[in-house]
Amino acid sequence: MQHCTKAKILLPDESRKIIEIEHINKLGDGRAAGVHLVRDKDSGAKYAEKHFKQNRVYELAFQGPGYETDFDAVRSALFRRKILVNLTEMWFDKPLVADAHYTRWDDENKCNILGTEYIEGNGPKPGDVNYRLIRHFVQSTIHRLYQSGNEAQPGPPESPSWEMDGVVRFMEEVQNRFHEAGLIGSEWQVEKRVYVPASNFIKNSDGDWILVDTESGIFSQPIQINAKYGIPYPAVPRYVRHGIGKEILLLFDDVDFDILSSYVNARRSQLAEKLGTERLEETDKYIEKLEYHTKRWKKREFALLRNHYHLATDPELRHSAKQGIVEHWKRKGKISDEEASRLEDSNLLFYRHLGASIANSLHADMLHLVKRFRSSGVYRFFTDFGFTKQAISTAWRLLTDEDYQLELARGYLHAETDRDYKDGRLSLDDVERLNGYMENDVAKEYIRGFYTHIRVKLFDPPIVGKAIWAGVAVKLDAPEALLPLAISPVFRTIYTVSRMVKNRKKDIPYWSSLLVGMSPFGGGSGAYPVQMYFRNPELSTYLARSVASNVGRHFPLYGKKDSRLEHYFMKFVDIPASIGYEFNAAKTRIQDIYRNMRGRPKDN
Repeated sequence: MQHCTKAKILLPDESRKIIEIEHINKLGDGRAAGVHLVRDKDSGAKYAEKHFKQNRVYELAFQGPGYETDFDAVRSALFRRKILVNLTEMWFDKPLVADAHYTRWDDENKCNILGTEYIEGNGPKPGDVNYRLIRHFVQSTIHRLYQSGNEAQPGPPESPSWEMDGVVRFMEEVQNRFHEAGLIGSEWQVEKRVYVPASNFIKNSDGDWILVDTESGIFSQPIQINAKYGIPYPAVPRYVRHGIGKEILLLFDDVDFDILSSYVNARRSQLAEKLGTERLEETDKYIEKLEYHTKRWKKREFALLRNHYHLATDPELRHSAKQGIVEHWKRKGKISDEEASRLEDSNLLFYRHLGASIANSLHADMLHLVKRFRSSGVYRFFTDFGFTKQAISTAWRLLTDEDYQLELARGYLHAETDRDYKDGRLSLDDVERLNGYMENDVAKEYIRGFYTHIRVKLFDPPIVGKAIWAGVAVKLDAPEALLPLAISPVFRTIYTVSRMVKNRKKDIPYWSSLLVGMSPFGGGSGAYPVQMYFRNPELSTYLARSVASNVGRHFPLYGKKDSRLEHYFMKFVDIPASIGYEFNAAKTRIQDIYRNMRGRPKDN
């Protein structure tokens, strides 16, 4: 439901303004901020507001609140975007970064908000399924092997184009530009080797890729720790070298102002030609303000890995960092103005309060983890008899109730096609055609089986967990420990055999799904898409891609909607699809030969 809020915003020229904001909907939720679509009721202008939230990884790395509550941090984000807008217009003759219009404080949720330009569009669209992938690979290999001299040779056939390829090429170009200009933090937001930043781009109505997110959620080097899953991974060496060169161990949206100033000064005539004299002067002011707020922001956090020995030798730095923490507590409503004054004046009181705050945060995190575990299905299955009874009843219905299976399968297909339609990946005709397959008895049977297998997968540990489990069982010489790994294959086998018996008088083949479904180590859930492929390749590959997309979106660390990893997983479906295509082609050719042989008259 839409609601309105009176908001006091701070504009780039430091003037304040009160506007009435109408909240439309939530656009997305990232690791360090949620994005909301709002409208200014007076002007009708739409904005994408970034609501910054608590970032445990940032707090651990820099011992400060960052964008969540620090005023200078969010102002730095605003002026950094302003500079990027002008620079990209100089480079590409048009601004290709979502502009920042204002900042404001959300008193209800106790967080900073950055009001940015709303870009209407979608992320990179997947390409068509390459049913001839294997054939193209063979032809390309032959082309490379037999290409000689300047002789004209027919080139290899082109594969279906993916918009992600264009995004990656653009990311590389933008990254090099950012690096030349000293925008090392913004460079991280277009780093292709991290896989996730591809989701920071949206294609607008003019067909241009716009960078809509320039604020980092995690630091740039040398070890990345995902805020949601806590898994470390090595970062790109370039950021390590840059940080060491500047005596900064951890980088986070940092700017090398010496390089940036030199870069702009060396291109003043080009900037004036592209932007005009007035906007060139604005750019100079934005750089000054960005440097001012960035230095204040970085100075108001302890950042032991960045400030290291300076904290011991510089009492002013220690006092500024202490002020930053106290201001954070005050803005979050944890202390009063009077308590803030006492904490700033007394080191003993401050560090005692800091220790208590850390202990309380750790305790709250532990309680949250315990609460999540106790609300999980695994825990409730073994401790809540009512839940156990309901789970068993649902599993039995899933195995035996055809109407229930069909209802869930239909809902799954409708949900997936609706999501892809909203994301611009399917047309309305595509949605109607795919959902129309549910009226076909054979397709209906296969979709029902596919969805039933997917639901069973929820009781399975991930494939990595299975491998570890199996390894431990073998090491301990305990074959009985392997029995849990057989739950899904046994269920799938029982289900498919029961369907074979039920529909034995119908022309519905099951042998492929039966064999594939027996696999305990991945791939078993693809049993029905494999079987379905020989009757309906389009629906089969769509369902397989939908599963691959969901895995890519929720993959730890690198997964997200429109990430490179999501597209990699979806592209992987082309391999089995092309195998099925060649198998079908060979089968058709053999059948044609056989029919021709039978129809040929006998020789006398």
